[in-house]
Amino acid sequence: MIHIRFEAEAQRFAAYDGDTLAGVCSYREENGAWVADHTEVHPDFRGQQVAQRLVEALFAKAEEEGIEIIPQCSYVAKLMARRAGTEN
Repeated sequence: MIHIRFEAEAQRFAAYDGDTLAGVCSYREENGAWVADHTEVHPDFRGQQVAQRLVEALFAKAEEEGIEIIPQCSYVAKLMARRAGTEN
């Protein structure tokens, strides 16, 4: 079972299957915002919505903390557009 963790010190959200790192969504802080710069899932865990769960965790935490997300990662940008109803 995949568990998502917020790892503030590493500036990332990480997905784990037990002790195995399944994927990450990383960001960097810039002018009070989070620049979401990379989302990656290990090949063994692709097709299980791990990336989507990571990005949704990023969105939820940022919303909870009142932090703006600046999407540099194309997958984050895609999910932001989908949430806003502006996806092409």
